[in-house]
Amino acid sequence: MADLNYSPEPVKLAPGVYFVDEYPQAERAFRTGRPVFFGITQKAEPFHPVALTRWQQMERAFGAPVGQGWLHAAVRGFFENGGELCYVAALGHGELLSLDQALDASLIAEDADLVCAPDLMNAPGDAVRLQQQILEHCDRNERFAVLDPLPGVELCDVVVRQWRELTGFNAALYYPWVTVRGKAVPPCGHVAGVIARTDREDGVQQAPANRVIEGVYDVQPELDAKQQVEQDPDLVVNCIRAFPGRGIRVWGARTVSGLDPWRYVNVRRMFLTLGRWLQAFLADAVFEPNDRVLWGRIRRDVDAYLYKLYRGGALAGDSPEQAYFIRCGPETTSGDDRMAGRVVAEIGVAPVTPNEFVMVRLTRGADEHQNRGGENPAA
Repeated sequence: MADLNYSPEPVKLAPGVYFVDEYPQAERAFRTGRPVFFGITQKAEPFHPVALTRWQQMERAFGAPVGQGWLHAAVRGFFENGGELCYVAALGHGELLSLDQALDASLIAEDADLVCAPDLMNAPGDAVRLQQQILEHCDRNERFAVLDPLPGVELCDVVVRQWRELTGFNAALYYPWVTVRGKAVPPCGHVAGVIARTDREDGVQQAPANRVIEGVYDVQPELDAKQQVEQDPDLVVNCIRAFPGRGIRVWGARTVSGLDPWRYVNVRRMFLTLGRWLQAFLADAVFEPNDRVLWGRIRRDVDAYLYKLYRGGALAGDSPEQAYFIRCGPETTSGDDRMAGRVVAEIGVAPVTPNEFVMVRLTRGADEHQNRGGENPAA
């Protein structure tokens, strides 16, 4: 029988076989579905984002709801729908015009990837312009905005026109407002919670649609399929609809972008998440020797991440080779690049787009006589 011993420092002992306990580091988590909420509050330092893990913390940090403000309801809706962590940033002196400054200050919350601003609806005349500021911020900083419709308006005219006035990629517009505890509120907080829950359960590649919205008692107006198509033929606005026996659900996953490659929320957010992951996990490659060892490490690390997406069903193709590619080496990094201190990698992925329409073809089969080779009595 082998002489097996235990020692935390076997190198200092006599030759032999020893057990050494190892405690591998846990895989570094990369979280998504973490919004920053902007709104008007009674107290708190302007612009500084405060992290919350329960909606009950809202009043302690920011005081009671302000007048017609919807910030508290949006934060509560986020947690009721599966959100686990969010940030809240108070706008200075209750002024919506301070939004740009608050957006810039919120970048300190580096893990925040969603933006919600329900209190913009306090100034409907300026709301679309302010939403455009948010959209430009998100396009610059790899975040995604969950946008509210103007209050008390029709989908067919005002909200579709609101969609057309917004230019950018990283946002989606939801309609209509939802009723919670007898009060109509903008839907952004509840939708952000649905997005967070979907990310956690199925991954960022899953479309955050056909999911029940918790804590909502009604939607006004209620739309059926025919009305949704009649009022929004291109289906650019994501409707929230009530389904008998199935609850109130998010019924759409389209961005404000008019470009086909970025039509779907999950596709756009998957690319945004990939970009954020590359920044976070390859940051320590800076100042490393620009040689084949570094190139191989980049290919290996990126391949591991993309293979995980492929195995999770996020990428199309019958094999990893069909689903994505990574090039990093002398074919991408020239001598001039190396002299300039640059390493160049090329990454391509084939995302899976969501299935929006289920088509079922019902065909009446031949009758019993035909199946037996007999005469067709209807002939």
